[in-house]
Amino acid sequence: ELVEKQKVQARAPALPKNLILVYLESVGVNLASQPRWPGLMPTLEVLLQEHGWADHLWASSYITIEGLTNSMCGTLFPYVRGSDSMAEGGGLADNLAFLGDVVGAAGYQQVYMGGAGMGFAGKGEFLEAHGYNDIRGLEYWASQGLHQRPDTWGVSDPDLFEQSLDALRRLHAENEPFNLTLLTIGTHLPGYRYDECVPYVHSDDRFLQALHCTDQLLGRWIGQLRAQNLLEDTLLVITSDHHVFPSPDMRALFDDAVYDRRLPLIVIGEDVPPPLSAIGAGYDLAPTVLDLLGIEHNASFLLGRSLLQPSSRPDYYVTRYPD
Repeated sequence: ELVEKQKVQARAPALPKNLILVYLESVGVNLASQPRWPGLMPTLEVLLQEHGWADHLWASSYITIEGLTNSMCGTLFPYVRGSDSMAEGGGLADNLAFLGDVVGAAGYQQVYMGGAGMGFAGKGEFLEAHGYNDIRGLEYWASQGLHQRPDTWGVSDPDLFEQSLDALRRLHAENEPFNLTLLTIGTHLPGYRYDECVPYVHSDDRFLQALHCTDQLLGRWIGQLRAQNLLEDTLLVITSDHHVFPSPDMRALFDDAVYDRRLPLIVIGEDVPPPLSAIGAGYDLAPTVLDLLGIEHNASFLLGRSLLQPSSRPDYYVTRYPD
């Protein structure tokens, strides 16, 4: 009984809220407070304390493209290879309604910005097929004269955040509702630290340095959004594509905390209502965000449900992890 994306009908409220949706690469709730690594991500810790919207948002993904598709479409897809492309998925997602399809039907402009190439894992094709009309990845940045820095992968997060400020100023000036989606790259393994960041003093480990750097960049960026009034009439949602991989290297850094699969769900905005359920999964993101925006629609989701709505669903979640 799912509504095909071509038949989705949606309507924004009379005073629509813009959406800024941020996916932090490989960042779980467990990284915000690590006794072994004090002060690792203090910005994230404060954001969770002041704007953490759900107690538990269980990861419904293992890799980045899976985190995007599952959270935006409210279901799980059968990824059978490490970075399986949506282009190789047998058309499973072609007609399903994703977050971008509903937001687009409600009249929003939609921009995606990321530092990696858009051909990787089929991200560009997936986003274009589901409502994003302005897609900016490594190829776009290169055409604008912005290239990856030495010893890094893709366009660096400081550059990405700076470009997003330019885009947000333009979008606000156009006076139409918009959805700007960002995916950071600095905490992708093995981790990248940038010159704009103060080094982490408690360890030389590369991934810890990357986490500490991303935390600084995120805090600085939110401060700039506030200082430039770019959060007016806007909902800022910060989550993650997936948590830290439970690899030997990560277990050496974080012990059993690598098995904590909770993702952040940080919501910043005016008059944000509390959830009716504080426990959800990554695939609940799309219906929840649509309710937070006040968008009326006829879309439905296979597994996802809005955490703003009453539900008799038990507090369990479906995962492709073997346990």
